[in-house]
Amino acid sequence: MMQTTTRSWEELRGSARTVERTLEDKIAATSVKTQDAMLQRYREVYFDFNTEFRRSMSSLQEKREAQKLFGNRTHNGHSEDVEMDSLLNERRAVDSSRSMTSSIIEQAMATKNALENQRRQFTSSHGKVATLGSSFAGINTLVDQIRRKKMRNNTILALVIAGCVCFTLWWVVLSKI
Repeated sequence: MMQTTTRSWEELRGSARTVERTLEDKIAATSVKTQDAMLQRYREVYFDFNTEFRRSMSSLQEKREAQKLFGNRTHNGHSEDVEMDSLLNERRAVDSSRSMTSSIIEQAMATKNALENQRRQFTSSHGKVATLGSSFAGINTLVDQIRRKKMRNNTILALVIAGCVCFTLWWVVLSKI
């Protein structure tokens, strides 16, 4: 039963990959921003479903292994082996930490992908603005003012972050004394 379900899921994942490739080919041919956004959203949904599937399969496999390993447990859930219970609790804690770490890494990867997508969009719009700025002299001065303000804001943000880091280091040093 489990192998059939796994095979079915693998077939569905394969067909999802095929559909994603087809969508990428179609969108590459037309390259409309709404379609790009839709494809990105489908990728995110696919990534979420794929991650959830891997978690479910991992959890199911761990439960099967635990069932095989601990067949000598009594009905109330406690065994007579205290050391084994301690090891099981430790394993659960490690698995929980690993799961949380995996979740955080997945969130970081999704954020990285979103930021890379934003960078591509901003880079392409920057090229268009530069072309437009060279076409009109008045717009060029406006772009320069915006650039200066952006630089000032980035400098202020860098100083605030540096101050926070220094304060944090100062706090850590004082709290250990």
